[in-house]
Amino acid sequence: MSNEEIFKKVNSILIELGIISEETDKDTDLFNECGLSSVSVIDIIVGLEETFDISLDSDDDMLFDNYSSIAKIADLVRRKNG
Repeated sequence: MSNEEIFKKVNSILIELGIISEETDKDTDLFNECGLSSVSVIDIIVGLEETFDISLDSDDDMLFDNYSSIAKIADLVRRKNG
């Protein structure tokens, strides 16, 4: 899967969850600017696991910094996709 496809799917997940709008920049701080909460991170993890057929269960996967922007979430998915 290309980087662009991953980014689009991550973006779609975040839009569906009501976390971002279509105009949200890939580097926007989701915690400070979009009100992302720890509960929302769990919803994102479930969406990512289902969409990309990956497992996000290691301590490193759970670091909040991985979920602080669209770009960082896409990077996490790329790493897990191998």
